[in-house]
Amino acid sequence: MDALLQLKGIDKAFPGVKALSGAALNVYPGRVMALVGENGAGKSTMMKVLTGIYTRDAGSLLWLGKETTFNGPKSSQGSRDRHHSPGTEPDPTAHDCREYLSGA
Repeated sequence: MDALLQLKGIDKAFPGVKALSGAALNVYPGRVMALVGENGAGKSTMMKVLTGIYTRDAGSLLWLGKETTFNGPKSSQGSRDRHHSPGTEPDPTAHDCREYLSGA
């Protein structure tokens, strides 16, 4: 089964901090994913790179095998980090996520 979404070799640094170094993630259809780790491990940074809030310094982000680039916060408007920003909106469906990531 091919991954819907792939992050390969993602690097992100801030002044004095290398937040991500060669990070990778594969998301497959029909599977539930959790990104877990200790404080400071880069979970939030990874999600912000994925949603376009942060630009990556290096690496690839592929949707259905094609290179994808989000154009910053405006392209990720409406996305939320479930742990940090619980809301009253219903959880997105798989269809909602697919439309969002395909730019529909």
